[in-house]
Amino acid sequence: MIGQKLLTILQSLDSNEFKKMKRAFESPYFATNARLLVLYSYLRKHHPGFDEKYLQKEKLFQKLYPGKPYNGGLLRVLLREFSVVVEDFIMMERLRNDKQRRKKMLVSEYAERNLYEYFKKGTFELLEKKEGGFVPDMEHFMERVELLQAYSFHPLTNAYDKKDNSLEVLMDSLDAYFVLAKYRFSQVLNNKNTIFKKKAKYNFFEIIKEDRYGLSSENKLIQLYELLDNLHETNDEKYFFELKKELFPNIDQIKRTDRMIIYFMGLNYCARQINSGIHSFYKEQFEWYKEGLARNLLLDGEQMSDSTLNNIIVAACRLKEFIWAENFLEKYESKVSSQFRQDAIKFAKGTLLFHRNEFEKTLTCFSMHNFSPKYQPKVRVRILQTLFELFLIDKNYFLTMESYIESFRKYLNRNTFFSENKLRPILKYIQITGRLSKKIMNGQDKKTIRQWLKMIIESEANILGKSWFLDLLNKI
Repeated sequence: MIGQKLLTILQSLDSNEFKKMKRAFESPYFATNARLLVLYSYLRKHHPGFDEKYLQKEKLFQKLYPGKPYNGGLLRVLLREFSVVVEDFIMMERLRNDKQRRKKMLVSEYAERNLYEYFKKGTFELLEKKEGGFVPDMEHFMERVELLQAYSFHPLTNAYDKKDNSLEVLMDSLDAYFVLAKYRFSQVLNNKNTIFKKKAKYNFFEIIKEDRYGLSSENKLIQLYELLDNLHETNDEKYFFELKKELFPNIDQIKRTDRMIIYFMGLNYCARQINSGIHSFYKEQFEWYKEGLARNLLLDGEQMSDSTLNNIIVAACRLKEFIWAENFLEKYESKVSSQFRQDAIKFAKGTLLFHRNEFEKTLTCFSMHNFSPKYQPKVRVRILQTLFELFLIDKNYFLTMESYIESFRKYLNRNTFFSENKLRPILKYIQITGRLSKKIMNGQDKKTIRQWLKMIIESEANILGKSWFLDLLNKI
């Protein structure tokens, strides 16, 4: 079979791109071997699935060299030439569609070929090009630095022209690039360090935050990153609401990379507040999700992750927005990756039933689908929560719940593909739920039980099902 790398690249092309690529194989500039066009025509018939039985090397060789005995070396050379043409086509398509990049390469060629006047004119045309209403970002300023550096240090540029302020503009652009780069990458690192409970200091960052050069007053993106940094440093929700106030009216003027970073940092803050027991942030989280949906921030291409879909369902359910959740599920279920689509949809429907207190229907819903190993732990946790809720209504469910807890433990112990880090919080959750049910069943004082549960919630840093346990404090 032909190489996996080549197959993967070919599968990344849509049908129109694959059809257009024929021109490259017809052109003697790209393809010097007529058999490359034969190979292209053969592969086009099998794109994009590329059934393995049609791609065996011996079969390919006979198509390309009829009547000749198989020669693996000859086929490898042809496939290598074919791969080069494919890669050249991909690059040419990018340049054809990215006029800015094409012009930069052309200007660079002018410089290399001593076509100074064309180089200078092209450089300043690129520098004067508007950003289409976008707030200047890190890449914008880096491009200006590169262009101005090439111009300022070209042998034919007059370095002592009093009217030429190129170097001054270069330095200003470099300052802005440095500040934006530090803010962007520090916030991404802050998010990672929060997860792993690490504290880090970043060189020059304190100097940047003093804003000695007034850059934040000129650039909305720097202002947003300052708010995000203040939020990380203080955890003061006032910075969250300032961020929300400044972000969404300006979000369409921010390019996708920074837009996604800032948006998801705000969303993560909502989740942390909720996990800390501040339930008023369910409303903020739900609104944040709706903003993300409206601006296509929660889709990767045309797909939504299964976890995002279920997180949105939970956020809607927490506010009892059940009709909205049903409409959302109907609209977006087809966009979930096919690998976990059925799992995600069934789990979301079960979650809706659970939050509507339709507990018997929740159990029926989950029993009607064979969930994949990835979904088994979260489904089993939800089933245990459902049985506990039924137990609070009817103590006859106690033995059923006890039996389920035992089977859940056995399931976890016999499935060795679960890591210790994944197992530990689930086992802890099972233990707490079991102990809580026994305290209630034994008739312990409700106030004492609530105090015990509150102490457990506060003492466990990353307790699984924290929001549900907090809810139980008001039910017991």
